Amino acid sequence: EVFRVPFTRHDRGGSQGGFNEGRAIDASAERRARHGYDVPAWYKKEKAIDNAHATETIGSMMPLDARGSAPEHFEAYREIQQEWFPYDVYARLSIFLAFMHLTHCWAYQQIGHQLQETRALFACAIVILNMFVLQNCILTLDIVPRGMPLQRLGPWALWFAYFAGVIDYMRWFNPGVQALGFVFVYCAYGIHIIYTLTLLWLCAPSSEPPAVAESPGASWWPG
Repeated sequence: EVFRVPFTRHDRGGSQGGFNEGRAIDASAERRARHGYDVPAWYKKEKAIDNAHATETIGSMMPLDARGSAPEHFEAYREIQQEWFPYDVYARLSIFLAFMHLTHCWAYQQIGHQLQETRALFACAIVILNMFVLQNCILTLDIVPRGMPLQRLGPWALWFAYFAGVIDYMRWFNPGVQALGFVFVYCAYGIHIIYTLTLLWLCAPSSEPPAVAESPGASWWPG
């Protein structure tokens, strides 16, 4: 019912006809209007044929507060948008978190691969730089600033992990440098803990949502 295409010709003739006729409009407007056989199927179904004797339709099953003057499938689509809104939010959050976790995992895999197998320190640094910039771009585009931006710490964990790995695979052993590598590892763990808690706080429903407002080009507000 919702995904019917409302403005296409469905037949050019048949047993029924004369729909949307007899209106008090001029001839030029009559030629531009949909009438006769040139009417959408939803008009014939909802206005002229089925609903004249139907006992249960989309309109009859909808709450009284949701009923309007638009055709039934438009009203049904509007109501489905109300129910779809939470799923849309869930999908946006899931995609955002998936890309952030994917880039983190791939960067750490590159650190292990480049340092253990190829010993390519600078090649690994180029990968980390690209992932660092990508994560900052995602955070900038997907998160509206609210409070202290602790989520910005997340991408920095890649650099701490990278330098800790470089120290671990340095050519000559040095106890002081090894201790510094341990510090970098714990810094990376700490950043991930703060970053994860911040994302949980950002993804939680707001206790003070902004006022509902409609504007061209902005996201659709349910209401």
